[in-house]
Amino acid sequence: VYTIAEDHVNANLLFVGTEFGFYFSVDGGQEWIVLKNGLPTIAVKDITIQKRENDIVIATFGRGFYVLDDYSPLRNFKKEDLTNAATIYPIKDAWMFIESLPLGVRGKGFQGESFYTTPNPKVGAVFTYYLKDDIKTIKEKRREAEKEKIKKGEAPYYPSIDSLRLEDEQPAPHLLFTVMDEAGNTVRRIKAPAKKGMNRIVWDFRYSPFGPVDLTQFDESFVFSSPETGYMALPGNYKVSLSKFEDGQYSELVAAIPFKTAALNNATLPATDKKVLEEFGKKVGELRRVSA
Repeated sequence: VYTIAEDHVNANLLFVGTEFGFYFSVDGGQEWIVLKNGLPTIAVKDITIQKRENDIVIATFGRGFYVLDDYSPLRNFKKEDLTNAATIYPIKDAWMFIESLPLGVRGKGFQGESFYTTPNPKVGAVFTYYLKDDIKTIKEKRREAEKEKIKKGEAPYYPSIDSLRLEDEQPAPHLLFTVMDEAGNTVRRIKAPAKKGMNRIVWDFRYSPFGPVDLTQFDESFVFSSPETGYMALPGNYKVSLSKFEDGQYSELVAAIPFKTAALNNATLPATDKKVLEEFGKKVGELRRVSA
């Protein structure tokens, strides 16, 4: 162990940098859990906590520099959560703003490939959630059953043509986050992979696009274009729920939990009446929908 840090709110939440990676403990050091998610197995030599934003910063032996944005969900992590089908952790108040493009366009702009940059976190309300198990398709379940039979020395059964056809026609499972305003009106629905573990998803403060459905993947290399987006929601109180889509049906996993958004108010000409702006956005969205 090279370095150790203690959370400034929960004294039982500890972080250590070791010769073989980065670990955390939620019980004062009784049990340690490796924290990777993109971090290689490398010597972590220093740790610093940015207290205002609850970010944790580490430096590695290979001169690497890593930032974990808002680790506060770890303060609320409990072993009991591992027995729940799914959990959404308390959501940090989100600052609403439109990200600037100081280099002219996304990414490195026109600074050349040798100009080093790393992307900022996505702007929006961040939902940190835990899913106990993968939501598997009929085909995946069948293949797992076949593997178990082979391990036991048993011959796997050959599925019928109707079973195979059912597998092909089954829609892929996914998670669905539903963002609602105070009145319970749906603001946005966001899909996420139905993969187990702790993950994050970001709502960008916007309503769904009003244009026609486009299934083509947006190409980030076209710096002068951007995907179609809806207009921005108002600052205020919202809530989000989590459901799963399995075998063609939605079922709720986590009931709606509240969170807040607030305007950063760093604009040169701030909007004096945001409600009027929202009404204008609705009209433009409806014009976009009927003209598509």
